[in-house]
Amino acid sequence: MSPENETPRLTGSRKHFQVHVGGLPGALLGFVAGAVGLVLALMFSLVLFAVLLGAGVVFGGYLWWKTRKVRQVLREEHARRRTTGEREVEGEVVHVDPLDGKG
Repeated sequence: MSPENETPRLTGSRKHFQVHVGGLPGALLGFVAGAVGLVLALMFSLVLFAVLLGAGVVFGGYLWWKTRKVRQVLREEHARRRTTGEREVEGEVVHVDPLDGKG
């Protein structure tokens, strides 16, 4: 029996499906299967991208809505400091006690 006439079957302990189609029909079948696979992958990726984009927009809108009062307070504080001439200096202080005995 030649490989072209072989029927699809489960073989031995490998348990995978093997189909042997040779020549022009096999090449066309492979090309069509590859093209269909690429189209399906592209469709899936576009749907996934749209879903993730939509979720990102919803989450961004939610975050923007929840932080609106904080942004308003920060704007008011900035405007107040600008008009009064106040400056804020950030820094860190390390205090060493000379009577501690560790220094």
